[in-house]
Amino acid sequence: MNKFKLNTAFWRDVRFLKWAGQIIFLLIIFNLIRNFFGQAITNLNATNLPFSWRFLGSTPGIQVSEGFVTYPESGLQALQIGMANMLRITVSGIFFATFLGTLMGIARLSKNWIVERATTGFVETVRNIPLLVQIFFWQAVILSFPRLEEVDRGQHVVHISAKGIAFPWLDPGEASWLFGVWFLLSFSIARRVFKLRVAKLEREGVDTRPGLFAVGAFIIWNVAGWFGGYKAVGLLDLLLPMFQCCLTFFLG
Repeated sequence: MNKFKLNTAFWRDVRFLKWAGQIIFLLIIFNLIRNFFGQAITNLNATNLPFSWRFLGSTPGIQVSEGFVTYPESGLQALQIGMANMLRITVSGIFFATFLGTLMGIARLSKNWIVERATTGFVETVRNIPLLVQIFFWQAVILSFPRLEEVDRGQHVVHISAKGIAFPWLDPGEASWLFGVWFLLSFSIARRVFKLRVAKLEREGVDTRPGLFAVGAFIIWNVAGWFGGYKAVGLLDLLLPMFQCCLTFFLG
């Protein structure tokens, strides 16, 4: 049998044509990017805004709507404010999205027909609305709130504005650690009450409601601490030096 070998020019080879087409396409893209970049630098220089990193050290002369500083002293600080705001929104969004998603997922598995159908309807409604429409909707809702003015400064129980929701919060002071210790002790107290009620349940066979008593003990303990009971923790400051002196005396 005769064997024939077909000699084809390399510029007719399919593999060469594929590679050549991709390389030419990349060269065209790189050329367009270079032209756009050069034109942008020319336009910036024409408006007295040279393309450089000097803006990081110069005062931008702008006001940031919110952040740890509203009047940045440099471009670098303005970028830091923007990144801090982005992280704050991102972290809070992830947290609330996880919480809401978990709650919706559990509710959809509920045997209650009303809860299951209402949750399913909510999920399907949100899923079928484009994300951009939802963003515009919530933006319109937030902007419908009154703007935060200078007259709004002062003490408010709850104050809602376009800047956010303001509500009372704990202000840490010199004795805050006392209430912190008191609060941590409340978990131990509630756990102890729960065990005692469970032991009585197993011993007498009557319903002692351990969960209810544990929650009640937790609330009563913290209410007592809120009204001054936490000051008892301050006795540790007096007992600790005495304990150290006794330990030093006995150990020589």
